[in-house]
Amino acid sequence: MNKTLSIGLAGFSFTIEEHAYIKLSDYLNALRSSLDASEADEVMHDIEIRMVEIFRDSLGKREVINDTDVEKVIAQIGSPEKIEEQEEAYYSEKNTKK
Repeated sequence: MNKTLSIGLAGFSFTIEEHAYIKLSDYLNALRSSLDASEADEVMHDIEIRMVEIFRDSLGKREVINDTDVEKVIAQIGSPEKIEEQEEAYYSEKNTKK
């Protein structure tokens, strides 16, 4: 038997195993700290919405998010470093077009 928690993600409620919650929380914190502060809230909201979509697809008839579900989300969204590189490329391209 695993301990579970209730969480809110982009306005949606989920039940998640404690170990999966720790992994997800660490990932979200790493993502937020890798983003530019002025854009962090908006980008994090978009990422959380995408996570909701992935969790809903992977849960099917199950009711509890587990480690495998969190790992799937991380694999699809990417590492904080990858997102930071994409953000830098976007702003670099945006600034050169001005």
